[in-house]
Amino acid sequence: MRGEIRVLDSINPDIDLTCALHDYALHFLTENPIAGLAMQEKSPSCGIGNCRLFAENGAQIGFGSGVFAATVIAQCPQMPVCCAEDLQSARHIQHFIERVRDYSLKPVSRS
Repeated sequence: MRGEIRVLDSINPDIDLTCALHDYALHFLTENPIAGLAMQEKSPSCGIGNCRLFAENGAQIGFGSGVFAATVIAQCPQMPVCCAEDLQSARHIQHFIERVRDYSLKPVSRS
């Protein structure tokens, strides 16, 4: 598993939540016909490029995306996805809504 991003329980790091988050993301996409998604920044599940990554020894080694977010983006690469912090102004919110609307009107494979 060297080099692979894993999500470990913060209380008990022997509990690996990676597969559960990945599987939940796939289930979520199957059960919810969505056309866009705003995710919580810095979340180990939902952050987009701003989640702190740690080595096994606990040292921070960089930043990456959460497993749920990465799975959603990999499965639906054309779907509008953003961090909640990106929606701080009316202009940004309107732009995101327009992207979601446009995506919802396109005959796109969402698998």
